[in-house]
Amino acid sequence: MYSSPWPCVNWAYGTAEREGWWGPPSATIDWCEENYVISSFIAEFINTTTNLGFMVLALFLIVNTIKQGHETRMIITALGFMLVGLGSFLFHASLLYKYQLLDELPMVYSTCIQVWSVFEYETSKTVSVLIGLGVFAIAAIVTFVYLIILDPMFHQVAYAALSVAVLGRSIWQMYKEVKPAKSRKELLRMVVTGISSFLFGFLLWNIDNEACSTLRSWRHVVGIPWGFLLELHGWWHIFTGLGVYYYIVFLEYLRIHLLGTQDQFACIWSIGGIIPHVDRIKPKPTKSTANGFIANGHVSNGHAKARTTQSETRTPQTRSRTRKA
Repeated sequence: MYSSPWPCVNWAYGTAEREGWWGPPSATIDWCEENYVISSFIAEFINTTTNLGFMVLALFLIVNTIKQGHETRMIITALGFMLVGLGSFLFHASLLYKYQLLDELPMVYSTCIQVWSVFEYETSKTVSVLIGLGVFAIAAIVTFVYLIILDPMFHQVAYAALSVAVLGRSIWQMYKEVKPAKSRKELLRMVVTGISSFLFGFLLWNIDNEACSTLRSWRHVVGIPWGFLLELHGWWHIFTGLGVYYYIVFLEYLRIHLLGTQDQFACIWSIGGIIPHVDRIKPKPTKSTANGFIANGHVSNGHAKARTTQSETRTPQTRSRTRKA
């Protein structure tokens, strides 16, 4: 019989799963985390709560993208990022099919926006519209087929194909269009970190699927809360959330270089150099404005203005005498 190495700081897992507040699951997928073990209101507790970090990153991205005046396409992409996190939260909390779709389909839609964005660059308005219609058709076909066949593998392959298309095109654009070495270095840092984080999360996701029975037995050995660390699907949420965040900021920073507005923005690395964001550069006050003058020669300083007023109130006779002298 196994016993926990931390007997004073652990609690045993429940011996059997129970029916929860949401009722019987209707989703086409049920992950490795045991259902309703922690709470009768949340089917998969760790898989649900790890989406909070996902949504915090998405919220920060939405606010900063709007605040810094980035394009509408980037704002919509950030909103899609948030919708994926919310959908995943509801899906893992309930294991209901309708919330499964709210998790999965926004992944396709938000990626489709960037497919259009990277491929319509430097095309005519007509071609841009045609590309948009083509991408819309792809999203509609993926949705229709997925609703018919109900195979999660189809969704995963479709999402992967769209992501690879965006990734390949955007990296090509970076090497072709971005000339400043510092900017290219920052872009590379973001895209490499984002891809690495996503792939590491994908590795954990696969281990969670393939070694589920082993992981479950280990969780029962160490108990709660230590067993939470072995909920690898939760780690998938954390690492893919970071990966997607990095990649969206990469696309945001790349976009301003493609538009030629890079001198108006700066890439800032916050929270110990971990979280990047693209902020608009605030104009620095010039020396003349700091001293109370503006560029066209008008005076904003109170004392100088008083002197100007005295000069302007001279009579014509006074000005005439001055000229004669």
